[in-house]
Amino acid sequence: MTVRSKLRACIGLVLLTPLATPAQAEGYLQPFIDGRNNLHRNITGEDLEAFAITLRESDRIVIDIEMENIVQCTSLNKRCLRFHLISAPNPDKRGWDIAGGVRKEVYDDLWRTNRDRDYRPTDIEALTKRVSNPGGQGGANEVFYAGLWIENRENLAWASFSEIEGRRFNKEFRQRVRDGSMVLVDHEASGFNNQKVAAIFVRPRAEHRTSRWKPTQAEYLADAARVFSPSGGWPLYMRPGTRFEMTLRQDGVREARVFTALNDRQLANRLTGARSDGFQLIDIERNRDKWMTIFVRRRRE
Repeated sequence: MTVRSKLRACIGLVLLTPLATPAQAEGYLQPFIDGRNNLHRNITGEDLEAFAITLRESDRIVIDIEMENIVQCTSLNKRCLRFHLISAPNPDKRGWDIAGGVRKEVYDDLWRTNRDRDYRPTDIEALTKRVSNPGGQGGANEVFYAGLWIENRENLAWASFSEIEGRRFNKEFRQRVRDGSMVLVDHEASGFNNQKVAAIFVRPRAEHRTSRWKPTQAEYLADAARVFSPSGGWPLYMRPGTRFEMTLRQDGVREARVFTALNDRQLANRLTGARSDGFQLIDIERNRDKWMTIFVRRRRE
């Protein structure tokens, strides 16, 4: 069976691909994938800050955040929000910061604060909520953000946008990604109701990504067949639908397992099975009532 036919057979279920070639540290997930990564589900917005303190005191670092609005709220109420985090060991005590369920002006303040202390963004989430006026008369849609920042010890160049028009994003993508100067490490489009996009770009040490954003399934299969070749690669981000919102990473270092439609019990089973096989969870997404996950591990010599 060809690489492409294998990929076609497992889209929506699992994508398991062995990688090759020597490890080459690129600096922005290292060293976190080699330790024991843990998934922390259903943390309330009220408890997020205290939970982050507990993780820091345990010498752990958050490498991924997912934000979910579990009920229909008509006001800013952190009890309505749930956060799902992936934490990893942080033996070198790298600094990091987290925010969740904040309005854009608060997120922008945190962005500036972290920029000034040389922390760079690694994850951004957005969701739109209907917020009523005082007294319950009328209201408007507002976007609320969650984000992660880590200490930029590698001095990697980066750029990020919390809210830009889709046309502007396409321009930024073309200029930064297609010429190979930067890679798209995270983006969020589904959290907006007006075709806006949030995005994070990084100039890495050594890696490659596909040059397409929101490919069709046929385009995704073509890209994946190329990237998941003997030289190796794995998808960093993927949201299935009419079009995939994704990037494909190629670094020849790891094996990957990707699941795109898990219920709660399947997620628990996959977590147990992946861990027993030496895989670490590095990304989780919530798509309505289903989970999407990415697991990676070092290539076995």
